[in-house]
Amino acid sequence: MKISVTSAALGAIAMALSCPGFAAANTLDAPNPVEAAADGSFSYEAVFTASDDVVIQGFTLIGLNEDNVNFGIILADCFCPPGGGCPVAMGEEFLIPVGGSLLDPAQPGLVTVSVQLCTGESFEVETTITPFDGESVPTTSTWGLVVLCLSLAVAGKLRGERWKSMA
Repeated sequence: MKISVTSAALGAIAMALSCPGFAAANTLDAPNPVEAAADGSFSYEAVFTASDDVVIQGFTLIGLNEDNVNFGIILADCFCPPGGGCPVAMGEEFLIPVGGSLLDPAQPGLVTVSVQLCTGESFEVETTITPFDGESVPTTSTWGLVVLCLSLAVAGKLRGERWKSMA
């Protein structure tokens, strides 16, 4: 059996590969690896991107003890229509927050995130959580502290100005 490919077919394949969105598919992405903080805590977002209008049935986060992660299995169910589902329009993103701790902060861990659509289609992505290397500065807890300090400073300034105006 001989298979021949015409120049028109090659042109269609080239267009599909070169045109953004032409052959797009729904995707689930997450950073890999993710470095834990010195205490073993970590957080990141998995991102489901819809290439067409879809309805999410639910999503699952898996971080088991044997994978050195402490949160077990988390199921989030949106259910399916009628009366349910988490609709995601074409081109939109559905963000899934992931956070936990390594049981042994000196050893790596593994987290699995999966998304199930009401069509029965499913997506899965794994992220390796690496131990803190002693050199990086974790950003997850630092920003929370900065925001807290700024909030307290603003609240204190406003409180001080309010008391001055009442005197």
